[in-house]
Amino acid sequence: MPICTKFLDVNGTRMRQYLASNAARRLDSLTDDDLDAFLRDTLTRFPEFGRQLTIGHLKSQGYCVSKAQIQLSYLRVQGWLAIVGQRGLRQRGYNVIC
Repeated sequence: MPICTKFLDVNGTRMRQYLASNAARRLDSLTDDDLDAFLRDTLTRFPEFGRQLTIGHLKSQGYCVSKAQIQLSYLRVQGWLAIVGQRGLRQRGYNVIC
């Protein structure tokens, strides 16, 4: 089943219709233990994955998981390493002397 269908409406305007996938599994079907096991397996196979890639990987498997739920799972799986990774990069300003 296609995600997007292109068609012409009655006025001749090109339209796109996006279909919601009923096959997508909600997080309600995943327990915390299942999510943690999925995260452990993902990080074992792809140790360089961060949160964004993990969320993308979950979506590719049909799961819809919020960032907050991923963060909690990271804390359960990796402990303090997940807290260290929460700090963003801060770029320092610089001046060029000519």
